[in-house]
Amino acid sequence: MKVNYLAILKRAWSITWSNRYLWWFGFFIALTSSGSLLNYSNRNSNNSQQIDQNFADFLSQHASWFLIGALIIILIFVSLLIMRILSRGALIKSIEKHSKNEVSDFRAGLKEGKKYFWRVFFISFLIQAAVMAVALLIVTPIAFLFMTKSYILGALLTLAGIVIIIPLLVLAFFLGNYSIVYAVLGDLGITDAIENGYNLFRKNIWTSILMALLFIPIALMLLLGALFILFFLAIIFFVIGVIAFLLFNKIGAAVILTLAIIVLLIIFLGLRSVFETFYQAAWIFFFHEIAIPKAAEVVAETVPEIKPEVSPDPAEC
Repeated sequence: MKVNYLAILKRAWSITWSNRYLWWFGFFIALTSSGSLLNYSNRNSNNSQQIDQNFADFLSQHASWFLIGALIIILIFVSLLIMRILSRGALIKSIEKHSKNEVSDFRAGLKEGKKYFWRVFFISFLIQAAVMAVALLIVTPIAFLFMTKSYILGALLTLAGIVIIIPLLVLAFFLGNYSIVYAVLGDLGITDAIENGYNLFRKNIWTSILMALLFIPIALMLLLGALFILFFLAIIFFVIGVIAFLLFNKIGAAVILTLAIIVLLIIFLGLRSVFETFYQAAWIFFFHEIAIPKAAEVVAETVPEIKPEVSPDPAEC
């Protein structure tokens, strides 16, 4: 099957740029897509014990506040997760409507997202749970072997595990993408959506992988653009920060630093919101390209071959 990837990307960008309200759905997806890295510095045992003891004392004295803070963090996390799931269904349905020149807006998209909320949730949950279960089955014997100092066997089993887990992650990625689109656009149940998603990927493995690989240079270009913007803004805020420090000492510098962080965070989330919208639009148009048979293919499959009529043999007459 020949796929015009460039036409798909152009159409996805046209829909993304022409309907900026879709960026809000991309924004909520971006909020829960950005991973964070926790860095721990090396400390000596005495300092570590002292800090841990101080923290334990502070925690015991303010246990109620820590509980309230934990509940607030959990509530925020759950709210963002709900908005992510709603936005995924809303984005798919809204992009589909705009591709058919139908009218849609943020409220209508959110209503559609509510309709498909549980299907999107359970499809994502089942696929991720399956991956985690397989990963746990692979990691457990490897950890046991290394704990028992069977390093050679552990290393061999680790290589075997990598060979298994990489194709599994690839399958989970495409299965999640296609199944959710089937559930939303095809209005299919969870089981049927996953089954159709698997069959679609099985029939279009290499075209799907190529589509995913196209986003690597796109993401790199976006990253370079973001770095250029950040570098330019960093220079501006540095100059302003120096002036604020000279005029207002540390307080002025702290205010400028806080403002710079907020501005950079807004720009980062804004770029991610646009990218998430464009990314989803591209996959929807690619889905249509490989899932819906072309008219010529349908005719070839439905119209039987017409054989030329053979004239009767005069000898038989």
